Amino acid sequence: HVVRAFHQRADELENAKRPNVVVSPQSLDFARCVPLVRRTASIQVRNIGASDAHVSVAVLEAPWLQVLPRVCVVEPNETKEFSVSVSLDPFAGDDDGDDTIDGAAARNTVLVLHTRGGGDHFVSVVATPAPAPLLSAALSAAMDSLVVDDTARQGR
Repeated sequence: HVVRAFHQRADELENAKRPNVVVSPQSLDFARCVPLVRRTASIQVRNIGASDAHVSVAVLEAPWLQVLPRVCVVEPNETKEFSVSVSLDPFAGDDDGDDTIDGAAARNTVLVLHTRGGGDHFVSVVATPAPAPLLSAALSAAMDSLVVDDTARQGR
């Protein structure tokens, strides 16, 4: 029993040295995205371990998504934030076979948050285009703001 207790205590001490982080949320859902309008959300990484956590983010094939920073150090009892932005480009020809909603493809990917010497965490990200009526209203409003009133320009 003494040897077993010794090994168990040695394992506990070794594990205490490993970085240990908690990631939230586990998923991000960007609903009703208007094309070319950037939307942003945050992911929090909290270090609940006793040593510094070196965290890096890998994005799996998603040119419509940006994460900043890509690498950071999270000290014990500290929380750092990663900014996740999406911008859907209707002209990108992104034929990746995803589900289609109102004629526009929903984009899906997974972020991998890797902690050096620790575990990996996965965050799913979904960006769904706005329904066609909302899209039409947004585009119409944008076009209206670009139209120049000839009568005002001519001084009438």
